[in-house]
Amino acid sequence: MLMFPSHVRLGPLISTMASNAAWLSEDEFPSHQRAADEVERVLSFAEVKGQFERFLPQLKGPAMSRNSALAELRVAYYFDRNQFHIVEWEPPGEGLKKGEFAIEGPSHERIFVEIKNPGWRGELREEEVVAGRRNQPKNINGEARFVGSWQNIQQMMDRAYPKFAVNQRNLLVIVDDFFVSLQYGPEWYAGNALYSCTEGRFANRNCERLGAAAFFWVETDKSYDIRLYLNPFALGSTAMPEDFSSAFHGEVFKDVNLPPPDAKAKVQSSIVLTDLL
Repeated sequence: MLMFPSHVRLGPLISTMASNAAWLSEDEFPSHQRAADEVERVLSFAEVKGQFERFLPQLKGPAMSRNSALAELRVAYYFDRNQFHIVEWEPPGEGLKKGEFAIEGPSHERIFVEIKNPGWRGELREEEVVAGRRNQPKNINGEARFVGSWQNIQQMMDRAYPKFAVNQRNLLVIVDDFFVSLQYGPEWYAGNALYSCTEGRFANRNCERLGAAAFFWVETDKSYDIRLYLNPFALGSTAMPEDFSSAFHGEVFKDVNLPPPDAKAKVQSSIVLTDLL
């Protein structure tokens, strides 16, 4: 059975999360002290907001479930620290659908937030799935592959879009676990997925109920970063408020003839990638 390294000291909340957790047999999480401390901070935020117990079953589940819960809490924590506070968890969206949370900033304009956490297993080819690659570690020494994560971004957008109501400001945040993170060349991925004149989701009014999409990731020093991409065709009622767009430096691409990311983002080798867990 895999366990976290013995030298990693766990705080009280992550200890509760780890007790009899399904993911204990899947990976060495958290793999080092800085990672454990970061997760403890996020869990402390959840407890202060009265959400720790609600998230606990998901946090104790398989690694995929755990990572999805942590992705949601990290984004909520990040927005809250940057003056966009949580005003409702699981807010209503279109029909009977619900989002992750709603936030408000200085302007008190409410934003409905949906989070997607796509993973590397979704990038596997059919023959790899049949061969059992899904059950192997994400990073295998010496393995290299070409990736096209902008297509995965569009899939996430298409799945999320039915949640977005026409009478509220809507934001989609993608926290990926791809073989190559969106942090390596976010402009290229956004240009292809969002603004391409042929297939871009923000190149026409087909996604007018979605005000913006954002890419969020955890840096190797356990700080957070985000890139915000605005939809120029969003309805007035669904577009991002000015204070939010300004705070997170929202962008709109008019020239999508961008160069592809460097080789590190085109060909992946587990030798050079750092596992953030």
